[in-house]
Parts: sequence; structure tokens; C-alpha cells
Amino acid sequence: MSAKKGYEIWIIVAIIALIFLPILQQGAKDFTGSYIDWPGPTPGPGPTPGPGTVPVYRKLEITFLDSYGTSTIAGTGYIYTAEGQLLDSASLSSAVYTTSNRFNSGDEIYLKWDDGSNDMRWYMKTVPYMAEADIDSQTNNPMDAAAFVLATYTTKATDQDGTQISDAGNYNHTTSGAQATLSVSFWVGTDNQGFMASDCKDPLNNMDWKAVLYLKVFGTNYEYIDVTGFDDSWSRGTANWYAEVLDPTDLTKWKVGQSYMYKGACTFTHNADFTGYTGAAADLQYYLYFYSDPQYMKDHGSAGPDSYQAAELTINGIT
Repeated sequence: MSAKKGYEIWIIVAIIALIFLPILQQGAKDFTGSYIDWPGPTPGPGPTPGPGTVPVYRKLEITFLDSYGTSTIAGTGYIYTAEGQLLDSASLSSAVYTTSNRFNSGDEIYLKWDDGSNDMRWYMKTVPYMAEADIDSQTNNPMDAAAFVLATYTTKATDQDGTQISDAGNYNHTTSGAQATLSVSFWVGTDNQGFMASDCKDPLNNMDWKAVLYLKVFGTNYEYIDVTGFDDSWSRGTANWYAEVLDPTDLTKWKVGQSYMYKGACTFTHNADFTGYTGAAADLQYYLYFYSDPQYMKDHGSAGPDSYQAAELTINGIT
């Protein structure tokens, strides 16, 4: 090969590189003209495109739907990576969160909704493919997310005889029995309100968001009270703690037509043995927390950074 020909070949290679280098740097375009980045903000394997669907790189339009009623969901939407890096956030407009940034079909994202009060939820979502028929008519990639309106609760406790123990009331183990069976109940007052647990861990704090009933036993001679029936228990400081994860549907009152899908009534029953206990200064204090995790409580002594205490009842001075 002559030196001149070799020189010409290198010139051609250089021209081709100059043409394709910007494309390689930005990403490959799909046929809609949108770039598909490599590797993407939070790349995931994603689902296999279904018939008539195509991958896109677009802004997301996430509609938050009230799962139990017809309330318009408000608040703020956030998108994070699995490592807790914030990628996007914006206020909802008419229950819709439109992202500022674009995301690839197939990416896994951690979505958080927070109404700024006590209604919130985490979701792990895979950015969907779009129907080929919608490519031209829809600017953004649409998604849905299930939301709810948090209920308020009425609380009461009863003993094995059905005797109600009011908040700050007393249980006399001498007259009522050293082997007690105590029940704590919660009722939802308003239809189509309740609670929904998150469908993934909170990636910022590595904890689940659940509905948890906690019992704190403390006061003089508290260590001689033997409580059983809870999922978990531990000691911290001068108190014994117990925890039970509750079913969100039991804490939800959902009416469809004239029928209740969920009745909004939750009762938890446990045993308390006062045989070795003497005195009149030990207390049993019950807490209903949302957005909490018993393991986080055990490790940190806190129900969680975003936890919400929905109810509390104390049986004072076990006599």
C-alpha cells in the first residue's frame, strides 16, 4: 500500500469518528427522536416490551390515585436511586407528578409520595414501555401509583372479662386476675380512609414502612410482668418493649356501594402475667405507629424518621 493511500484511509477513519462520536457520547436515539442514555440514571433490566410497545426516554407523568375513595391526592413526588440519591422532585398538580428529568424504559426507580402532613408512601417502580400508538399523541410516559387518605382512630382496651379500661385507667391484678388477657382495639370513623404499607423499603433509612403496635412496660417492678403474644420483644433502658406488625386492611374502612370491603376494625390480644409482680407503679403504654419498623425501633430507640403516632393508650399503675 502506498503512503498516499494509507494517509487517505486514516483521513476517512477520522471523519467517520467525528460524525459518530457525539452520538456515542449522548446515547442512541429511539425512533421518536428521544435519546436513550447509557447507562441511564438508575439502569435496570426492565420488562420485555409487550406487543405494540417500544422503549422511550421521556419525562414521566405519574398519576396518584386514591385507592379507597375519590379524594384528589396532593403533595410532592420524589424519585430516588436505590442508593438514596435524589434524581427528581416536584409538586403534584391535580394528583399528577410530572418529572423535570427524562427516564429510560426499564429503569428501576424509587418513588416517594408525601402530602406534607401524614399521608405518604414509597414505591419501587419500573419505568414502563409506551404503546406504539401513543408515541405521537402523548408527550410524557404515563404511570399510576396507588395512594390513600390516612384515617383517624378511636382506641380502647378491655380485659378478659370484657371490662373496658380507659386511657389512664387501671388494671387490678389482685381482684381481676394475675393471668390477664388484654385486648387493644382501633376503629376507623370515616368511610374510605385507612392506611397502605409501602411496597418497598425506604432507601434513605433502610427500613420498612408498616403499621406497628408497640407496647412499653415500665415503672417500679416492671421487669416482673411477663408479656406474651407479640411478634417481637426487647429491653431498652428501664423498659421492656413489644411489637406487632398489623394488617393495613384491618386499619382501613373501605366501602364499595353498600358493602364494606374492609370494615375498619382492628383488635390485637395478648397475655400479661402479673404473678411475680408486686406494687402499684408499673404502667403498660400502647402506641399505634405508621411508617415504622420494629427492627429500626430496636436498633435506634425511635419508631422512625417519618413515623407517625396515630393512637396511644396507657394502663396506669398496675395494682
